[in-house]
Amino acid sequence: MIEKIYRENREQLKWFFFRSLADEMKAEDMVQDAFVRLLTYTSIINEETVRSLLFSIARSMIIDHARHLTYVRKANKEISSKIENYEYQDQTVEFKEIENLELCRLHELPKKQSRVYEMYRYEGKDADHIAKELCISKRTVEFHLRVSRKSVRQYVAHELQYQATASGCTL
Repeated sequence: MIEKIYRENREQLKWFFFRSLADEMKAEDMVQDAFVRLLTYTSIINEETVRSLLFSIARSMIIDHARHLTYVRKANKEISSKIENYEYQDQTVEFKEIENLELCRLHELPKKQSRVYEMYRYEGKDADHIAKELCISKRTVEFHLRVSRKSVRQYVAHELQYQATASGCTL
């Protein structure tokens, strides 16, 4: 009897699933699953009600599938949000670490180089303004900037490399 029901209803059931899912392979899988579920109702199956029972099973499966998709989308959205938040926090930590290394090196520079670097980097002043304020030539300001920036870059790179090798990472 189940074989006859399968032959008579398979294509209509497949179309029923396909309209909701728009995926032929998924529709075919769900047809198979619907007939497997139908087998669990063998005690109440009769020829008059089997078709409506089969399509009731199919409708329930579509609703379950939609609920599952909603749950998966919500979970994916939460996971994406947490990952983005974690990446932002991770970048913030890295930025602060680099900034701290920069400040450490800045305190080790000669006083004039350190002041020129601070004025340029943190106060946003250009070489002309720094030269006027410190009463030195623009070329001297440019020299101090070049030397201090190179020193800071090398120090930060060295410290990050050291930290990476100490933790077992390689950059």
